[in-house]
Amino acid sequence: MTPKDTAATLDIAERGDLAPGARVLSVDCAHATTTITVVPGPLPVADALLVRVALVKHFAEEGCRCTKALRQRYGIAPAQSERGGDQ
Repeated sequence: MTPKDTAATLDIAERGDLAPGARVLSVDCAHATTTITVVPGPLPVADALLVRVALVKHFAEEGCRCTKALRQRYGIAPAQSERGGDQ
């Protein structure tokens, strides 16, 4: 597998059919797809925070490093297994 084959992608889809303003965030890589569904509540939540939640959830569930570039882009610290190494 080349590095491009293992890079995760992020998709944010509007899902007004679920609830007004609802969105589904999907993190997809060669190993799995992780989704979170967001329905607006009384307090606004920043998109960047929702993306971070989706990325952390994917990493926690899959343990793969495919989200490394996205996690760096959104300011998530390297996982313990990535610290101190050239990975």
